[in-house]
Amino acid sequence: MISQPRIGLRISVVSSSLDPQSRSAVVAKLCVYKLTRRGVRTHLIDLREIKLAPFDNATVYGTAEYAELHSAVASADGPILCTPIYNWLASAELKKLIERFKTRRVV
Repeated sequence: MISQPRIGLRISVVSSSLDPQSRSAVVAKLCVYKLTRRGVRTHLIDLREIKLAPFDNATVYGTAEYAELHSAVASADGPILCTPIYNWLASAELKKLIERFKTRRVV
């Protein structure tokens, strides 16, 4: 039996392939569809639509792209990361996205 999601659950779904024919983008859209049908609020982040500049600690945190991505991920209860696998690794675009988020020290 599949349990029902808790009320108000929000999930950010990230599609990190830049390939126009991306199969992981299809998986991301399927996740959004299935979650939405179960009452989960979703936000699809398709990295084909967002131009991520190379990571630079000195400037990245002040960019509009960072503010938009950070807001989408930070406001979610959790992420789903959809990525192609190249040579047994996730895509470079997903790595660039993850590098953009400062970690908070939890004590």
